[in-house]
Amino acid sequence: MVVLAMGLLGSVQATTFDRVVAKVNTEIITLSSIQERFGAYREGLRRAGKEIPSREKMQKEILEIMVEERLQVQEAKKLGIDVDENRVLQAIDDLKTNNRITDEDFKLMLKQEDRTLEQYKSYIRDQILMSQVVRFQMGNKVKVSDQEVANYYKSHEKDYWLPPKVHARHILFINTPETSEVDKKLKESQARQVLKELKAGGDFIELAKKYSEDVSASTGGDIGIIEKGKMVPEFEKVVFQLKPGEISDLVQSRYGYHIVKVEEQIPGKPKPLDDQLKEAIKEKLFGDKSDKLYKDWVAKLKNSAFIQIHLEESKPDSDKDSGKHGTSVQAKASIPPSSGSGKTMRPKVEEQTRVSSSSMNKGNKKTDDLSILEKKLKYYKKMRDMNRMTEEEYQKKKQELLSQL
Repeated sequence: MVVLAMGLLGSVQATTFDRVVAKVNTEIITLSSIQERFGAYREGLRRAGKEIPSREKMQKEILEIMVEERLQVQEAKKLGIDVDENRVLQAIDDLKTNNRITDEDFKLMLKQEDRTLEQYKSYIRDQILMSQVVRFQMGNKVKVSDQEVANYYKSHEKDYWLPPKVHARHILFINTPETSEVDKKLKESQARQVLKELKAGGDFIELAKKYSEDVSASTGGDIGIIEKGKMVPEFEKVVFQLKPGEISDLVQSRYGYHIVKVEEQIPGKPKPLDDQLKEAIKEKLFGDKSDKLYKDWVAKLKNSAFIQIHLEESKPDSDKDSGKHGTSVQAKASIPPSSGSGKTMRPKVEEQTRVSSSSMNKGNKKTDDLSILEKKLKYYKKMRDMNRMTEEEYQKKKQELLSQL
């Protein structure tokens, strides 16, 4: 099997010899096709705020995605689904328009993702094929009843809980970092004098209009309905402990000195199951059911597929039990679906070693064919990296090789 060249540090671009890393039914996946998607995959993770994995792990994750994509595209072709060139070009134009991407921006995007235009068109064509075959498979199989919505709401009531609120007023004496110590003491003295008037039966609204330095002064200190968790801690701690009609002692926050009065306490309660919430729950349940149906369908595709994985290089002594030249290894459903957490599980290969002499000869022939193919891929890749072959010529040669399988 062809060995990967060592990467060179610095500005010198590393040369990687191409090789076959997987076979999905009659199609192969090459190492270069995985590497061509590094840029886009890494950028997608970055935009999603996810951690960028090691190169080795990223290769495995991309390979898993590519195997699933190949299976879906193959299924689409079996069903006679096709996508013409005009539809692909229209999809690219729509992408540019919807995202306000200029032709120059698009070229830069392809460069950043290490893709040619033909590679991107092929990717878009496959995406359209997959969306069509998924739509065909899902059909009208996913339905969510009103009873399911009601049952989900009842069992997840805490997720739709409205927090407690209060209707409050306050009188504020503002302190800022620039306020001198003398002025701070004067304001505190004034606040305590107003508090004394209130305790003696003074009208809160009139005193707020007269003394408060907050914008709410004109409305008698009315700051409206306050939801728990929305105010500064010092203020919130007091306001949610007061009963309706009660007035607080002096409360100091970073804004200054407050005198607080609660007009009404509004306890927490479940959000009513109105039409808007019903629709939100229905969409969630529909998505969950669709995801499960999709994963089950992909798992069936894998279980009925012939998949070979050669991503990791063989160690020198790994074939001791299988003879000098090794044997052909078959695997069915060697890559499991992604876990719910979004993490990719390591491919598990169920091996069936051919033991009869006739089978051994067939296995060796397939191995020899792959070996020849890998050597040709290696040669074409090297020619491209040395600028003796254009990217378009390389892609054409590569497709010619793959079509021989």
